This record gives sequence, C-alpha cells and structure tokens, in this order.
Amino acid sequence: MPFQATPMSTIALPISRSICQLCRKDRPLCRSHIIPEFFYRETYDDKHRMLVFDKPQINPCNWLATPKIVQKGYTDRLLCRECEGRFARIEDYGARLFNGNLHDPASIRTRNDAEGFIVQGVDYRQYKLLQLSILWRAGISTLKECASVQLGARHEERLRCMLLSSDPGSCEQYPCITTILVDALDGKRPLGLIAFPGTGKYMGFRFYRFMIASFGWYYFVGSHRPPQHLSELALQEDGCMRIAKMDFEKFARGLLRRHAR
Repeated sequence: MPFQATPMSTIALPISRSICQLCRKDRPLCRSHIIPEFFYRETYDDKHRMLVFDKPQINPCNWLATPKIVQKGYTDRLLCRECEGRFARIEDYGARLFNGNLHDPASIRTRNDAEGFIVQGVDYRQYKLLQLSILWRAGISTLKECASVQLGARHEERLRCMLLSSDPGSCEQYPCITTILVDALDGKRPLGLIAFPGTGKYMGFRFYRFMIASFGWYYFVGSHRPPQHLSELALQEDGCMRIAKMDFEKFARGLLRRHAR
C-alpha cells in the first residue's frame, strides 16, 4: 500500500497546555508522533493493527521475538500546533518521496545492484530535516519505547536549533545511513517489521537504529567529524541517497550472535 500523508487539518489532536519543546513557548500541546504516521501505513492490517517490537532497551534482540499489537504509532505531548505544522510540511515531502520511489524497490528508477540502490534528486533540506526531526523527537520523548535514545543536553539543543531554523546542516552533521531489509530468496521486504530504537557504538560514535516497514535508519551522533565513509553513505547535499541492502535472515542472526556474547 503506498504511503500517503494525512493533512494536518483532518487530524483531531488532543491538546494539553505546557511548554512546546521546539519553540519553547507556553502553548497547548498536541500528541506528536515520534515516527510520522505515513511510515506505518503499509504495516497496518485490515483492522488498523500492526505488530511492534519495542523492547530493545531491555534486550537488544527481544524485538525479534516479543511483538505486541498496537493500533497507531506512538505519540507524546511535545509540540504546539504551529510547530506540528512545521513538521507536517517536511513529513508531507517524505510521504511523497516514499510513495513515488521507495515503497517498492522494483520501482526505484536509479541504479540497482547487489549492494543496494542509489536514489537521486532528493530534496536534501526537506529530507534531512525529516530525518533529524525523528531523532530529536525520540531523544526528548519520555516514552519508555524511546528510552535507549540518550542524546544528551548538547545534542538535543543543537538539533532543536537546527530544526527551529530549518537548517539541515551538512551531510557530516548527524549522518543517517539508510538500509533496506530484503529476503535473499525472493527479494521482497518484510513489510510488518517495526522496532523502536536500538543503540550501539562504531568508531567512537554512538549510533541509534530505527527499523520500520523494513527500512533501517542508522543515526551517528558525535561531537567530532565522522569518518569519510560514513558521511558518504548518508544523504548527500546534491540529493544523492544510498540505500544498502541487508539480508533479513543474516541481520536477525547477527543480532542474536551479538547478544549471546
């Protein structure tokens, strides 16, 4: 099922008065989605339910074995209506991008080889802001499902300022590597796979892994310049984005091996 964005005007958002985490103004707060709702669309069944693996902070591999049924994406009271509208615009772009190219690997009209895909013509500013907004929302959320995302006050504030000023930064700032899980036998994606963030370290960088609808986003967070090969794999300022293929079975076995050590 193609991804579709839901216009903000059609959503009945419960509100509560407090301080908006983005603009820092005292305004009624909406229930903000941590991960935009359009990412969940193709994972819902005919009763609007999906399976979510949500305990990576307790056991790094539990989310492969202990799913629970939910009927909507997770939300937290984070943003005022005006800031929700700010994020809605970049989410609309993300929904259109996924609807046009990424929801079906066979439809990607760019290079496709054994290692993955290269998508060209991506609006760097809008898509990078979308990526940063998800990392920031998970980092400031009080939900237990996001407990593994511990950005620290410095990175939280830096990301907040970037988002508030619509500044995506360079490709070396908070690079996000995109992967896609595929079945080695038939080349299809496990559409129902959703997991809240896991975390680890690589070459001195803390990374956070989000997995939804078989797409994996690996955010690298650090105070110094990342290795060149990391920043080159992330979305580039010229609109080029690499999506690396990952074999689903090998991915699952790798997690289990790491946990067993």
